[in-house]
Amino acid sequence: MIDRLDIHAWVDGELDSDRQKIVSQAVEADPALTAEYHAIVLTKTVLRSKCATEQSAESWNACRERIRRLDQDIRIQQFVGRYAWGICGVFLAILLVGAWVNRTLGSGLIRPGEVASMASTLMPVAQPRTTEPDKMHQWAVGTIGDAPMNLNPGVCQVRSISTGYCDGRRIIRVVLRDAKGDVSVWVVSGASTIDGFRPLPTGGEFLYGRMNGLPSLAWTDNGYALFVAGDRDFESLRAIALATKVR
Repeated sequence: MIDRLDIHAWVDGELDSDRQKIVSQAVEADPALTAEYHAIVLTKTVLRSKCATEQSAESWNACRERIRRLDQDIRIQQFVGRYAWGICGVFLAILLVGAWVNRTLGSGLIRPGEVASMASTLMPVAQPRTTEPDKMHQWAVGTIGDAPMNLNPGVCQVRSISTGYCDGRRIIRVVLRDAKGDVSVWVVSGASTIDGFRPLPTGGEFLYGRMNGLPSLAWTDNGYALFVAGDRDFESLRAIALATKVR
C-alpha cells in the first residue's frame, strides 16, 4: 500500500532501493497512480523552470543577525532562570549592607540643608503670660532641658521656642533678639559631625557656612549640633555663638 507521499519521495530520490522498487511497481500496475506520478513530475518540473531563486545578501544578513539575537536572548534567559534566586540574594545583601553602613557610619552626620527642612516638623511652645525677664528665662531654660545651650539674658532675649522630632532626633529652635535684630539657634540631637561647613579663617572652635541662605556658625557639643543663623556678619554671629555655647 502506497500513497502520494511515497510518490513524492520517489520523485525526489528520498527512498531506499527496496522501497523505491515497491513504489515503482505499484505505479506501473495502477493507472491512477501512474497519472498521479506524471502530475507530480510535471508540477515539480514547472516549479523548477518557472520559479526564480531570490538571492539577497541584505536579507540573508538580516536573517542571520536576527537568529544571532534570538540565540543571545535564549542564553540570557537561561542564565537568569538558573541564577535568578542567587542574583536576588546578592542585591538584597547589597541593600542590607548599605542600610547598615548608612545607619552605623552616617547616623551622626548632619547637613545644614537637613536642619532647614526640619522647620516644618516643629511646633511652637506656649509661652508664659508674663513679661518679667526672670520668669521668661526660667521658662526658656526648662523648655530646652538638657540641651547644651546657654541662655544669656544680658546678650539676647528669648522671643520664641519651637521643638519637635525628625528621624529620631530632637530638634529645638530658639529665636533670640538683640539690638541688631533676630537670630535663630538650632539644636539637633544625635549629631557629632557637621557636613558642608568650614572652619573660620581666623581659627577658633566654630564652623561657618550658610543655612537656608543665611550666614551661619555651627559647632558640636556632646552629641548635639548647634547652629546660629541670622542676616548679619559672621563677627556678630560669633558674639552670639560665644554667649550661647556651654563652657
